[in-house]
Formats: sequence, C-alpha cells, structure tokens
Amino acid sequence: MADNLAKALEAQGRLAEATQLYKETVGTWRRVFGRCHEETLVASDSLCGALCAQGRLPEAADLQREVRDDVVEVLGKEHPNSLVFSKNLALTLLALGASGDACTLLAEALELEQRALGSDDLRTLATAD
Repeated sequence: MADNLAKALEAQGRLAEATQLYKETVGTWRRVFGRCHEETLVASDSLCGALCAQGRLPEAADLQREVRDDVVEVLGKEHPNSLVFSKNLALTLLALGASGDACTLLAEALELEQRALGSDDLRTLATAD
C-alpha cells in the first residue's frame, strides 16, 4: 500500500515524501521477506529511481550496487532482472561521470544478454544501441 502511495507522490513531483515512503517500504520488506526477496528488490529499485530523480546520484548508485549484487546472488548474472539492475547502475554511474565503470557494466551486460537472450532480442538490441 505504501509503495502505491509513494508512486502517486512521485508522479505528483513530491519526491521527498515518495522517497521517505519508499525507504519505509524497503525497510519493512527487508524485515518481513529478507533482502533478496522480489518485493524487497522491486521496492529498492523504486527507491533508487526516486533518489535519481532528486539528483541524489551517489546515494542511488550505492543502493543500486547493493540491489544488483543481491539480484545476482539470488537469480544469477544472466537472469534478465540481473541485467536490468546492472544497466540501471551503469546509467547512474554514467550520470555521475564514471564513464569507465559504466562502460564496463554495459559491455558485460551486452555480452551476457547476447549469450542468455540472443543477439536479436529487443533487450540485447537496446543495450547495444
């Protein structure tokens, strides 16, 4: 419920309020489900988006790195969700000016997508673009 309210607040541009609700949701889901549960990971990704929207890129990158590592631990490096989280982190790193790290992550994601999804998959093509 709080996650839905946070999304509505974010859509209204009330980012500080949305971020606080996302943080509370992540905390709750971590206590209830654990840090690697799908609900926790989705809420964490939403929090990362709200942090990025506020320009809090270093904080977002730290959380994205943590979430990406959790997703990889649970699902494996080649899982489509792992690749999405890696690409999200890469885009944040790029915005922070860490283009070398971003390029490394994107190149790894592209290689894994080509192997796991095939070269003609839309997600692979989007990463290559």
